Amino acid sequence: MLFVFFGNRLQKMFFKRTPLLSALALNVDVFQKPNVVDLFASLPALQMLGILPDLLRVLANGGHIPSRFPKPLYRLQLLHVSGLLLASLEMQRVLACIIMSSPNLHTLVIQHLKVFKINDSLGGQFEMELVRLILATAPLLLRIQIHPYHRLSSKKVTKFMKEVMQYKRISKEAEIIYEWNDEED
Repeated sequence: MLFVFFGNRLQKMFFKRTPLLSALALNVDVFQKPNVVDLFASLPALQMLGILPDLLRVLANGGHIPSRFPKPLYRLQLLHVSGLLLASLEMQRVLACIIMSSPNLHTLVIQHLKVFKINDSLGGQFEMELVRLILATAPLLLRIQIHPYHRLSSKKVTKFMKEVMQYKRISKEAEIIYEWNDEED
């Protein structure tokens, strides 16, 4: 089997004996106890992955999301994400985990992303890398809104903001909006 597309409601999904599966497109909106690590560990030959709107939300609700998979996706070369909605930090972590676990990724396509928001940002390396990737790969991006965690020091906020403002942008229209209230509680 070389290509599979799933676009329906599934209760469980297992990939066994799929050493030749090289292309997979997923759009699953119901999935009982998904485990992002187990799902991708069973796909060693995956070269092309298409993630459609609901999958990130479903995987984000599946429990622990590592920063990288224990077994990298060495063969993944193309990641295509359409209808992207990164409404929660967990959804952002799933996408970042897939990207960070793909050392040979050549092409990242993020279709239709116009607004990207991070709420309660701590200014960590993970968030900085995610912002850099979004700016570099979203051609329709209009703005990134960053709302730092209210107890973050002004020094950390300034450092994060200065670094993010230097990132290259594929979209000429993309602006970075940093909304920070430095008032003491």
